[in-house]
Amino acid sequence: MYGIVVASVLIVAVTPKLLHLYTEITGDGPSSSVPLKLEPHTHRPLPLVSSTYYPDPSTASAHKLLQIGLPSSTSSSVGISDVKRALRIRSVYIKEPSLVIERAYTPLYDTLPGSHSAALVGTATAKEPRVLDLIVKRYPDGELGKMLHRAVANPTMPQLEVRGPVDTWSFERDSAETGGVPERIVMVVGGTGITPAYQLLTNLFGRPGKTAQARMKGAPRIEVLYATQDLENVLLLPQLHASVEANRDKVSVQLFAERVASPSSLSPGARSALGKGLVVSPSAKAGGRSWIPFFSSKASSLEPKLELTSVSSPTTTIPVFESRITQQHLEKVLTPTADGRTLILVSGPDGMVSAMAGPRSRDGQTQGRLTGILASLNCRHEDVFKL
Repeated sequence: MYGIVVASVLIVAVTPKLLHLYTEITGDGPSSSVPLKLEPHTHRPLPLVSSTYYPDPSTASAHKLLQIGLPSSTSSSVGISDVKRALRIRSVYIKEPSLVIERAYTPLYDTLPGSHSAALVGTATAKEPRVLDLIVKRYPDGELGKMLHRAVANPTMPQLEVRGPVDTWSFERDSAETGGVPERIVMVVGGTGITPAYQLLTNLFGRPGKTAQARMKGAPRIEVLYATQDLENVLLLPQLHASVEANRDKVSVQLFAERVASPSSLSPGARSALGKGLVVSPSAKAGGRSWIPFFSSKASSLEPKLELTSVSSPTTTIPVFESRITQQHLEKVLTPTADGRTLILVSGPDGMVSAMAGPRSRDGQTQGRLTGILASLNCRHEDVFKL
């Protein structure tokens, strides 16, 4: 027995030295890193390349812009001529390891394996590392958001458990059986639900502001109705305006805010959300309405209160309504035309989705019944999809 104990002690003491000697001789030591991979059904560790507050990196806020490193071997085919494959929205799931819970996040750009997005044009080559751009909101009761806001960026250390890609919506899978490529897609979104709409825009029309901006042949018209609490909480406004400016015949955006301040009294947060290039002014359709409540008659919520333009393109506007998205707004947008099929995608908080199209199914696998405002407007079940 004594001999066995002595032998065990010697093995434990000598093994590290032997491994070190082997490493010096061969130059091939054991690796502490996990090979970077991305799979749809298994969580894999990926590095957090950068983490900054959004929209102003120097000011703390409830939103952060994260960049997660993807394997350099990620293959991405750019199918610029294949509009059907570009008509999809893809997400990844990130896990909170201590609580063993996960949540889906939609990247701003589809740089995931197998992408057919025009957003890849003019970016890194297939051999260079890619990143996932995510906007993550920190909620008081959201453990995933808190964890991601606390995470410290380190490009060399895989630390975030990620799986994907997962199709949130795919035209070929979810909407192709009842018709061909639609003439237009109306996206009714709220809060961080703008990120799926933005990904779809960049899939079809490329990244705004890129010199080599691509445009998918045969792309449908995209109309975005974006609801937010106020201008302080709006996301991606400069990018949305740039997309409208570059694709006026194909892209339109309308903004709906429950609270709208006068242009002269915008908060610092609202000005940060607007960015440096956007200009806010009273809408010409507001009819010269006074900003002093005592002297102002009740304006119609069907008319915009503000207009967002840019110094470089003063004629490209995003109207801002002081209202939620109502049945009257949708009725105006969804007026039947002879131009072909219209698809409607709804994305946002559960309450908003329920009001627009009915609640999502409890099993998470089916869409559930179409109810709410869109049902009252006689929209077809097969033309509405809840993200």
